[in-house]
Amino acid sequence: MSLHGRRARLLLEYEKLINLEKRSDFIEIKPIDVIEGMPPENYVITFKCRGISGLEEDKSPKIAEFHQVSMKLSSNFPNQEPYLKWITPIWHPNIEHKEPNHVCTNNVQTWYAGKSLDDLVVKLGEMVQYQHYYAKWKEPYPVDKEVADWVVNVAEPNGWLGPEKPIDERQILRPQKTRLRGSALPPPIPKPTRTTGRLKLGVKRITEERIVLNSSENLKQYVTQETKNSEPSVGVDSQKQNKVETSTPVRRQGITLGLKTKEVKCIRCYTTFKAPNTLNEDDLEFFCEECRELPHFSAQTSK
Repeated sequence: MSLHGRRARLLLEYEKLINLEKRSDFIEIKPIDVIEGMPPENYVITFKCRGISGLEEDKSPKIAEFHQVSMKLSSNFPNQEPYLKWITPIWHPNIEHKEPNHVCTNNVQTWYAGKSLDDLVVKLGEMVQYQHYYAKWKEPYPVDKEVADWVVNVAEPNGWLGPEKPIDERQILRPQKTRLRGSALPPPIPKPTRTTGRLKLGVKRITEERIVLNSSENLKQYVTQETKNSEPSVGVDSQKQNKVETSTPVRRQGITLGLKTKEVKCIRCYTTFKAPNTLNEDDLEFFCEECRELPHFSAQTSK
């Protein structure tokens, strides 16, 4: 890899490590020996999760919540795996608790140039928690035989830890929020539909209720029902009761309910005017208002 390609890779890995630190409550990453104008090549990584730092006198595990490891990137990185050395006391079958405190993450067998450092740091934290360990004395052999024997012969039989019982069950990384895609997306919220009609500023919309009255009998039934609905409750002055007259159409907030009109001609002056549709043709309502006011109107109607 060229010098510019390696520099770009180091910068990318540094950004990934910074993002990893923000996603975890247990990981702190500090660059060391930084050369001005160059991305970091050496780090000290701190884990603040539960792990084993040694043994008590009764061979029970000594729990600690502060662990540090140094990570150095050689000039052959990313083709060569990082060099790891544990700094704080540690008791793990895959980490030497004595000098040189080498860490076995199986990188020699599984490392490849495209492997990311943030994945490596997460694996180290899970090793501290004993969520990942290998203690059987067969290939691939653990690097610390003393700790491996303790795990197999003492810790697991006593139920202190095991493949399904780590020292710390908490997740190194907080769950990452993911966006739903495709069919998993929730149905969209329908937009409110605009109702017909016009709204005037400061005036509430009045909903018009229309009742089709095809005969005078239906009109009487409707007026009777409206009269019952308008009766006051107990204790209310009867003079305030809304009176409904059968001779006039029922009105509510300026809107005529139920009555339809038709154009007719006065049988005296032949003037066209509007009359209720429910009136019979023989009804005297077919006289216009002017003819009704004539002195002899009563005499004509009595004949």
